[in-house]
Amino acid sequence: MITTLRKWGNSVGIRIPKTILQSMECTENEDVELLLVQEGLLIRKVEKRGKRSVREGFAEEAAEFQMEN
Repeated sequence: MITTLRKWGNSVGIRIPKTILQSMECTENEDVELLLVQEGLLIRKVEKRGKRSVREGFAEEAAEFQMEN
């Protein structure tokens, strides 16, 4: 599927068709993660993890970053 990048304030956005959102089991205003991969841009649904402290969040993100690199 091909779509067009459009200006959105100081950023650029894309429109994601409803069928793709349904396949991802995503809804409007839901958080997604953007990752740069060798092939381009990956958009991934963010799984809800429950409440955690800022320190726990940073520790978890640091661990994930180290695994990816």
